Amino acid sequence: MLDRLLRIAPDNMEATVDRARMLAWRGDVPAAIAALDAVLARHPTFLAALRARAEFESWAGELGAAMAPNERILAITPDAPNAHREQAKLLTFSARYDAAAAIYDSLLRADPSDQAALLGLAQLLLWSGQLDSADALYAGMLERDPGQMDALRGRARAAGWGGKLVTAQALWRQALERGPEDVAALVGLAQTMRWQGRDAAALTAIERAVALDPSDRDARTELTSVRSAIAPRTGVSALYENDSDGNRMFTVAVRGAWRPHPRAELRGDVYRRGTEQVGAAPLEHSAAGAAVALWGQLEPGWTAVAGFGASGSGRAGSDPIGTARLEIATPGRYLIGGALSFSRSAIDETAALINNRIFLHEIALSGRHTPAPRWSLGGGLSRAVLHGSETNRRVAGRLQVSRRLGAPWTVGVSFRSMKFEKNLNDGYFDPDFYGLAELTGRWLRDYGRWSLHAEFAPGLQQVTTSGAVRGAVRAYARVGYTVLPGREVGMSATYASAGIQSVAATSEYRYRAIGLIGSWRF
Repeated sequence: MLDRLLRIAPDNMEATVDRARMLAWRGDVPAAIAALDAVLARHPTFLAALRARAEFESWAGELGAAMAPNERILAITPDAPNAHREQAKLLTFSARYDAAAAIYDSLLRADPSDQAALLGLAQLLLWSGQLDSADALYAGMLERDPGQMDALRGRARAAGWGGKLVTAQALWRQALERGPEDVAALVGLAQTMRWQGRDAAALTAIERAVALDPSDRDARTELTSVRSAIAPRTGVSALYENDSDGNRMFTVAVRGAWRPHPRAELRGDVYRRGTEQVGAAPLEHSAAGAAVALWGQLEPGWTAVAGFGASGSGRAGSDPIGTARLEIATPGRYLIGGALSFSRSAIDETAALINNRIFLHEIALSGRHTPAPRWSLGGGLSRAVLHGSETNRRVAGRLQVSRRLGAPWTVGVSFRSMKFEKNLNDGYFDPDFYGLAELTGRWLRDYGRWSLHAEFAPGLQQVTTSGAVRGAVRAYARVGYTVLPGREVGMSATYASAGIQSVAATSEYRYRAIGLIGSWRF
């Protein structure tokens, strides 16, 4: 109908803008902008075209380009609150929070009941990480108007972004009680469940959202994320390691996972390792292993893993070592959680360990806590029995606290300690005491298809009860490239001077590694 109207009246600006909107809704934003530019070339002050152009540029993520037409709208109608709200929204999207806050403050001084300005300010607080302030503002709006759905959704987002996943889920369900076909609430509920690790429940919610509105961009994006989480996946890695004890190791590993049902996953991995020990008593051995495991989940997020396998060196007269693992973990939706595991595994990282046929039985308990947004607390205790020339008991513990400072930075402190019952000559690090304390800085950043990860951890260590406290350092770097969504290749490098892997139980230990990584989701 619009095309027919424009053939009859090609200069009809309103019809041209409406047709541009139809093009944008269909996903052809460049064509829509081109149609608007043709109107604005003839009528530079036509407000409908300027508003639409700002809107379409914002949809395309071109925030700087969106500001230009909005600034022209402000020049034409300086007293129009809508134009000021739109400018503040664009500034928020561009992370120019102070400038956006100044506009919202000005609007609210003129009209303290301006709902659109209050919602915009709350969104600014949310995006800038001021989650408690955003929640308080949303809560105040709901006290005055319990039916304010935008404020209810905002509270749910604030809770979810702050790690309060149970509260967020309850708020999203409250929104759905008021509007059972609220697509935005279904998207928020699905995202929250995915963060809880409940992929099956998330899939149910997001499929309903897409069925209600197949064109909703947020729903389609979340559906892609959920499907990616449950899609079959595989990965391959190649790692070369060497250390100051004279060990050289090269390991190739392949892993895969497949879900016959969203709540059940079959996992498998195989590896082959070549090792060499140079020095006065040279050794050269290889080892290989394979394992399969079944992972399952019960609502509201309890998980269990059971697996078995074997590892061996292929040496004459050396039977494979059977391996096994059992684990149960609490739901990820709670601020406090933990896991209990039992494992039997081969210790074959070096030529000496393969030669001495070392394996262990271990029972481990781990815990985690999120005491506040951006804070994380974790730790664990384990007890193991190592089998070699003699049995040897080990007790170990760890504790770490971290805080995310901003989008790329996380800092933390960690403590790790262990002790062995006996000091044997079986090729593994077995001091009567080992302690390591580290300060960790972590940097994570994405640049388009590239992802960068760097860690640096200076610390102090003590090897044996009579050893002196000395410095230690650990550094890690990784670069990844996303070939296609869910398909990535990468390279990593590690350096450490902590003596935890040293056979000689020395604090002069040095470890270096370089690796290639590939992962693929189907």
